[in-house]
Amino acid sequence: GVVGTVGRIFGEAGINIAGMQVARAAVGGEALAVLTVDDTVPQAVLTEAVEEIGAASGRSVNLLSTTRD
Repeated sequence: GVVGTVGRIFGEAGINIAGMQVARAAVGGEALAVLTVDDTVPQAVLTEAVEEIGAASGRSVNLLSTTRD
């Protein structure tokens, strides 16, 4: 249900998920999800997703590159 829940929350916020990778250490173990999105994720959306899926933590990282003149 985690993938569907995150997809719903981001979709309702109008944030397109371009890619999603999920992994788990072992059956029933801790899991990791990494999303690539098209827009900045507002803190309220991140907080909602973390709370609804019961995650230990959640972070947003902006990897936009900038060019220098």
